[in-house]
Amino acid sequence: MCFACFVCFGFGVQAEGLCDGTPDSIGVYPLQVSARFTVNLIFRYRVAQVDIGSGDVMGRKMGKAENVLLLKAAKSGFPATNVSVYLEDGRLYSFLVSYADSVGVLNLSFGADSVSSGGGLPLPRARIVGWPVPRDSMEADSRRVAAVRGFMHDRTSSGGVELALRGVYLRDSVLWMAFRGRNFSRVAFKPDRIRFFVEDRRKLRRTATQTVEWKPVFDGAPSVLVGRVAWGVGFVPKALPRGKRLVILWSGGDDGRAVRLVVKGRRILRARVL
Repeated sequence: MCFACFVCFGFGVQAEGLCDGTPDSIGVYPLQVSARFTVNLIFRYRVAQVDIGSGDVMGRKMGKAENVLLLKAAKSGFPATNVSVYLEDGRLYSFLVSYADSVGVLNLSFGADSVSSGGGLPLPRARIVGWPVPRDSMEADSRRVAAVRGFMHDRTSSGGVELALRGVYLRDSVLWMAFRGRNFSRVAFKPDRIRFFVEDRRKLRRTATQTVEWKPVFDGAPSVLVGRVAWGVGFVPKALPRGKRLVILWSGGDDGRAVRLVVKGRRILRARVL
């Protein structure tokens, strides 16, 4: 095996001509950094690894943002050096970094095959992992969960109202439950709330059943149910303790109708990444 092929298989760098004996040239981006300003590099995918050619340049990821790299000069007037950024999709971005007292461009956005300097163009949002999760992100994820074709069929009905659990998903550090409600009657169902609580799977005689409320971080349940509606409810990801089950109580307001759905702990463990 030729050395070029060994490099290709060993590092997985995306350079189309690398393994046919004719190496392709990977473009190098000129970049200026300063000791007084921080330059933000925003990539399309998560930053997997960073290599900085000199200690004169400082680089780190921005907190819990997985696709943002911060660069700053460690001292003034340093000689030019390079920075290599490897993304989780296998892409390599190479930068030739030089010093400048005043930096004209502070934000660089790297899309699929282009680069934007932020000159009036919207930059992609930093993808955040962990907590807190932005409210608008959860709203969008709730709509997406509601639109996905489900893979679960847990359901119950009472008083002409049906509640079904269609699936459990993980997205953007949130555990999502996809529900569908159906009202078979001509009278609108106006639930005042939907509760989630964990209780013992087996009720022992003469022993009070202890329940622990599971509070959602996002609740997309409708305030009025007419016909059929789908929605998503988000939680901090966690599994049910052994011997416990999740009870979902969807109770009405004026007419007193209520639907109670019991979900086993192993259903939560079947969550799919969305």
